[in-house]
Amino acid sequence: MRAAVGVGGLAAVGIGGRAGWALLDRPSRPRWVVTTGGEVFSSPTVVDGTVYVGSRDNHLYALDARTGNERWRYRTGGPVTSSPAVAGGRVYVGSNDTRVHAVDADSGHVSWTFATGAAIHSSPAVADGTVFIGSRDNYVYALDATKGDVRWKFPGGRQEGPVIGFNSSPLVVDGVVYVGCRDHNVYAIDAEGGYQRWRRTTGSTVDSSGTVTSGVLLIGSDDHSLWALSTADGTVIWTFVTQGGVVSTPWVEGDAVFVGSGDQNLYSLDATTGRIRWKLRTDGAIRSSPTAGSGLVYVGSGDFSLYAVDATTGRKRWSFATYGPVDDSSPVLADDTVYVGSLDHRIYALDARDGAEQNPPLGHG
Repeated sequence: MRAAVGVGGLAAVGIGGRAGWALLDRPSRPRWVVTTGGEVFSSPTVVDGTVYVGSRDNHLYALDARTGNERWRYRTGGPVTSSPAVAGGRVYVGSNDTRVHAVDADSGHVSWTFATGAAIHSSPAVADGTVFIGSRDNYVYALDATKGDVRWKFPGGRQEGPVIGFNSSPLVVDGVVYVGCRDHNVYAIDAEGGYQRWRRTTGSTVDSSGTVTSGVLLIGSDDHSLWALSTADGTVIWTFVTQGGVVSTPWVEGDAVFVGSGDQNLYSLDATTGRIRWKLRTDGAIRSSPTAGSGLVYVGSGDFSLYAVDATTGRKRWSFATYGPVDDSSPVLADDTVYVGSLDHRIYALDARDGAEQNPPLGHG
């Protein structure tokens, strides 16, 4: 059984002539819904009242966070499954057109682009004037944030198969870039010099991205495990084994770690020991990464739903049904609203407290 809360009433803001107002048959409504021309794997980024998000319709969108009105859209040469980063008045995002795009956050005009050797699913991190991003050409790039010039590039190990390289998104902490690779390794790279500080080999591809807390890097692997590694040298502190691949990026709240798995469960673990506190089973694989706030954990599932779960007990508070899997898109919480994308081509803005609207949605044309 799915969805105490679903999409209902008068639906979505249409983009690209795809949709206008439509009558949906579910009991309650989001604050707003925007329909794009393609599946939404990208996770929203919310900055200064604007939601930035990509779509497989080849566009990066800027939407008003309150109303869903489109502020601008920027067209790339391929699907945008990367999640945007915003820094210094620019939006940075990767595209399957092989390029990193830097776009003015206010106008949507391009500042620069940089071509890698393959499609980009990795999402950028920006630190100290540098953009860090992985590519399926098997390199991590460090680019000047102002001009797009290459500062360094770091190669992954030898791989075989239709998809290789770095799907994982870099994390930059204290001058070190942490990133997973499909060569089964987790790398720690010096952010300034681009050289390897250490690596840790897991049992499978590493598409998950990392989280650092108290000197510990937490990152998942398709070997079904969440790994806790010392940020100093990659020593294994603990591992937690699930029954499916862990693509989800862990979220740390206090002394708890929340992470999803391909085994359809959302887990809460003790951050120090890795022992399980609770798990919530959904009806689909969880590739989406959780976020937490005000005592709730939010996560998407392949069962077409977004879940809000009590962070202490693991009890479901509410769920919201979309019309497609909530896959790689991960919920973002801002100002009592949770934003998420779905493979139904839509971006949703929901009341974080109960998944429903507070005010009637505004009409948009």
